Order: sequence, then C-alpha cells, then structure tokens
Amino acid sequence: MDQAQPALDLLDTAVVQFDAAGRVLFLNSAAENCLMVSRDRAVGRRVEELPHVPAEVLTAVVEPPPSGYTVRLHELNLSEGLYDCTVKRGDGGEILLEFHDLEWERMRLRLQQREAELRALVADVHHRVGGSGTQWMIAESEYLLRTANNRLRLSRDWATAGGALPL
Repeated sequence: MDQAQPALDLLDTAVVQFDAAGRVLFLNSAAENCLMVSRDRAVGRRVEELPHVPAEVLTAVVEPPPSGYTVRLHELNLSEGLYDCTVKRGDGGEILLEFHDLEWERMRLRLQQREAELRALVADVHHRVGGSGTQWMIAESEYLLRTANNRLRLSRDWATAGGALPL
C-alpha cells in the first residue's frame, strides 16, 4: 500500500485496511478526517482501540463478511457527518473499509438536478428563439451591433463600440 498511498490520499473516499486480526495496516488522509485519528496513531492499533468508531463498523471488522462478499453499512455518524461504509474481505483475510461522505453525494445529486433544470431552460429558450445555431449567431450579432450603436450615440465612445464589433 505504500506505493499507492499518494494516489489514495487524493481520494475523497476514506479508505482503511485492516489485517485479519483487526489491526490497521493503512488509512488515507480522508480516513484520518473521517475517523478523527492520525495515521501515525492508528497504524498497528486494533479497531477497538480507535476512538470514534461506530459499533456497526467494529462488528464488521471483528466479524467480517466471507471472502469475496461485500457488506454495506448505511448512514453512520462520523466526524460530524453521515457516511455509508462498504466492508470487503480479501482472499488473504485483510479487511477493506471504504467510507463515502453522504453530504458530497447529496451535493452531487443537487448539482445534477440543477444542471438538468438549466439544460431544460436552455432547451426551452433555444426552442423559442429557433432551432438552428445560425439564428443564435444572428441574435448575438444584432445585440452587439445595438450595443455598439448605443455607445456611439450616447457617449461617442469609439473604442468600446469598436470592441463590441469583432465578429
């Protein structure tokens, strides 16, 4: 895991690896934040010795799923947030935990919904103005010409009017 640590530290997902006896082998920086414990203090310690670990996670590490199976723990309270946790057991008996921050998931879903709303609005405007890209270019050109003409008429500002015209 030492070679993968820099890459795993870039993840938003918290990753913790335990040996078959329940001792911490590795945790990335997101896991340090999630479990509120530094890497130096956690590595080598048993899961029961770690502070702020919910009972469901303790049970999942002490009694892990069979090799090749995955257990999903939902809405765990960790470090002032809600997390889902995936528990996997490897062929060598090691146990891998992945904590997914539900607030990030909620924000991602809200952004996707907002993006869909904005796309629908743009499609509606596009439909009202006209379907072709040429009509958009004509409308934009007309706007720039009106802006340039207004600047010339109102303030005799030749520089700004000329800047609005490079088509």
